[in-house]
Amino acid sequence: MKGEDSLRESGIPYTIIRPCALTEEPGGKELIFEQGDNIKGKISREDIAKLCVQSLQEPLACNVTFEVKQGENSANYIDWEKLFKTVSSDQLKAKI
Repeated sequence: MKGEDSLRESGIPYTIIRPCALTEEPGGKELIFEQGDNIKGKISREDIAKLCVQSLQEPLACNVTFEVKQGENSANYIDWEKLFKTVSSDQLKAKI
């Protein structure tokens, strides 16, 4: 957590992704984002790689920290903007 805190305080734009248990299973599942360190589950390394690339392209992914796991259903398409709208900016949480 100290590393994450240092990154948050640095002023550099960031996205902190905390995946649940990583697997070697094929990706392509729906993704579930949560905040607050309260989810359990698993997620493929393939889906994490896709998420990392998308977070670089999605403005809503800037300055957020979240956990992610796979859902039960396959996902042929992910609406990344809609998914990132489910997480709050760390700056907003710090002001509350």
